[in-house]
Amino acid sequence: MHREFDQTVSEDGAAPPAGHAQQRMTVVMLGATVATLLLAAVGLALEVAIDIPVAHLDGAYQTASGLFRLHAGHLPGRDFFPYLGVGVLYAIYPLFEMAGAHLAASVFAAQLAVSLACALAVALVWHLVWRPSSFLVSLVCGAFLTFGLGSIALYPDIVDLKILERSLSVDEFMLVYATTMVFVLVAVRVVWPLRTVRQSLVAAATIFFLGCAYYAASSAQAGTFAVLFLGVLWFRFVWPAQWMWRTLAAATITTVLLASLADLARDTNIVRWAFIPGNSLRPLRAWLPYVAAFWLFVILGKSRRPANTYLSAGALTGSLLLWANDFAWSTAAMVAACFLFCGYRSRTLGAINSALFLTAALLTAGVLFFVASGGYPNRIFAYNFLDVARDQWWYFPAWVERYRVFSHEDLVKLILPRNVVAALVLAVVAIHAMRKRSLAGALLLLVGAALAAGGAVASIGGQLGRYFGGLHFWAYTVAVVATLRLFWKTSWRYSDRRQLPLNAASRAAWIPRILMLAALAILTNSVVGLLAARQNAAAATERFFVPELGGYLKSSWKPYVETARSLTGSVVFEEYWGVLSAIQKRTPLWPVDSVIHALGSKRELLASSVFSQADIIVTTRNTYTQLWHPWLISQNYWLYSRLFREFDAVDFGPNTVIWRRGAKHVFQPMECRVADDGAGMVVSAMTSGYAEVEVVYRVAGGPRRKLVMLRNNINIVGGIRGYFSVDPAKTSLVFPAYLKEKGQQVLDFRVVPAQSSAVVSVESCQAGMIQRVIPDVLEGVPRAVAECLRKWWPPDPETLWPWERGEPQLDPDAIGDCDGRSP
Repeated sequence: MHREFDQTVSEDGAAPPAGHAQQRMTVVMLGATVATLLLAAVGLALEVAIDIPVAHLDGAYQTASGLFRLHAGHLPGRDFFPYLGVGVLYAIYPLFEMAGAHLAASVFAAQLAVSLACALAVALVWHLVWRPSSFLVSLVCGAFLTFGLGSIALYPDIVDLKILERSLSVDEFMLVYATTMVFVLVAVRVVWPLRTVRQSLVAAATIFFLGCAYYAASSAQAGTFAVLFLGVLWFRFVWPAQWMWRTLAAATITTVLLASLADLARDTNIVRWAFIPGNSLRPLRAWLPYVAAFWLFVILGKSRRPANTYLSAGALTGSLLLWANDFAWSTAAMVAACFLFCGYRSRTLGAINSALFLTAALLTAGVLFFVASGGYPNRIFAYNFLDVARDQWWYFPAWVERYRVFSHEDLVKLILPRNVVAALVLAVVAIHAMRKRSLAGALLLLVGAALAAGGAVASIGGQLGRYFGGLHFWAYTVAVVATLRLFWKTSWRYSDRRQLPLNAASRAAWIPRILMLAALAILTNSVVGLLAARQNAAAATERFFVPELGGYLKSSWKPYVETARSLTGSVVFEEYWGVLSAIQKRTPLWPVDSVIHALGSKRELLASSVFSQADIIVTTRNTYTQLWHPWLISQNYWLYSRLFREFDAVDFGPNTVIWRRGAKHVFQPMECRVADDGAGMVVSAMTSGYAEVEVVYRVAGGPRRKLVMLRNNINIVGGIRGYFSVDPAKTSLVFPAYLKEKGQQVLDFRVVPAQSSAVVSVESCQAGMIQRVIPDVLEGVPRAVAECLRKWWPPDPETLWPWERGEPQLDPDAIGDCDGRSP
């Protein structure tokens, strides 16, 4: 098909009339198709941005914080430290400005950027697998395939194939499929061939009523019927002289493959991962290897002087480093290795060319970082490679052994069990690339290897399992595109082209027009959906428009919006940059977007700036997130300790607590002594409640990579309920603890992994009772544990990671956690 788009010669070799004009028209139609689909993506992003997200913990507000700073004239490094990466922020900033520079504009920019990134990524995979003569053809095919995958991601019920439904037995499945083929046979026999208008009408009516009856009988079989029917029609078209069994067999195999891939996408959320910006724009961050492969394809695909080629490749490698921490360095390393290996094989890699490559890479990276940071690239490197790299390992859950890499022996966890399928696809692509020795195969392998390396770097530096989404989507896209190419080549290889109703020139003329009509239908659907969504939002009594945000909130937010407007003259600090700051279009007091990103030296800097400047402090409400709020208090008690002592909770939003500086509060001293084994503290409580404990301890021996856990009976996430992680490099800590009952209670240390030889020795401790009643803050922890057991246990399979869904449900005390993970 890709060759027919550009073909201007008929089957007998004679050039058709106006061949050049037809070729130009084909290019115009394909370009218009791409533009139409782009407008449809814009409509989808605008529809997503109508309702303002209110989840301030991460996601939209994490992205918007950096965009608002750029809008205010701040620069990363000089004025703030973006956790997502410098290049990602600059990439979506123009879309943010064009859409109005408010919170809805940030949501729009993120969604559109992710959609475009996915479309370009799929188009590149299509180009490397199908190898058409023009990248425009790949853009069209990739865009249509992207919309098909996007429908599975955003509207999973729209593709209701369920051919691999677990509830169907083998016998039931065979019966369903046999019934489906009967309907297909009847329908296709009526519709092909069509000789008269009456026969056409009868065929249309027959198919319509058969489809309605079939859908009414079993909606779970409707998708199977539709795919099989289209498959039989296609094979009937390319095999007009060999109908019946060959057609049915080919269409059945194709249907099973496509249905299996669709079910896989829905069940594992692979496609959804790629189409939703998520908490931290991971789909956009994972786009970098595709960009690198595209430009490397351009650089290596053109014949030029070796010196210029090495300069271009070096500049490309250096420019990649600006993007994001997880994929920037891994992609740059892969590009450099690929290019230098190609130079070695071609015998052009000499001392001069190597020096040119290295100089271009370092110079490009240096200039870009210097300009992007306003002259302070050293601050960006210090934050990313000292502060973040040092703290995020122990700071963020999960804290159980199965999700951590403690030594080289644990590297096998990167593959088993979560990445087996992706690793197999990567191996197949590697074997294909080595056998064919083609540039396309090598670049396809480069993309997969860079995504695998980026996920491995993030997993080793943090936790396993959540950073290989890009690799999974790459493997899934390669499988889908390769299946379609196999289907296409197989069906045409055995076709009798002399009996086809259309010749090559006719197909080249009509296929772009059909694609353009399909794109117009998608655009129409997008526009209609956008207009309907806006009309419904404006007419809904339970929502109201917030001009400062550019979108709609639920009516329950009206008091909080008025409060935010009334605090314009106050100095406000938010634990997470959120709705209040977005309404005031205020940039944070401090150089990161949330408390959880104040890592390393930035934590002390934040503590000094917050309490010396802030009149109002806004934190998360316990009833909003009973699962994560205890973790916030446990890990960020340096903030909450000052709040409990110096501030009063004066107001509440739907998701937040507003604190104002008030009278000083003194905690009642309690008895605290070192436990007999020296690995914990014994606190004597007069009654149940909350205490502030200060401990001096020492960690000796053991491996360099370890987690030091401390019991406080508050935290419920991370795999070790009742414990939270402390900085292994520190020797003193002030932390909150919940004392369950009157009397002596032990707060002990644990080291993960359990077989570690590290020993924690407590040297001294002191404690004080927090005698305060703070609604939706302190008293929420015991309720959170109860709610956790009631709501999250047993966990909903849809909230679990794909490889955990088949695990048996155990007693929550045996599991030791309420977030769907087991130790």
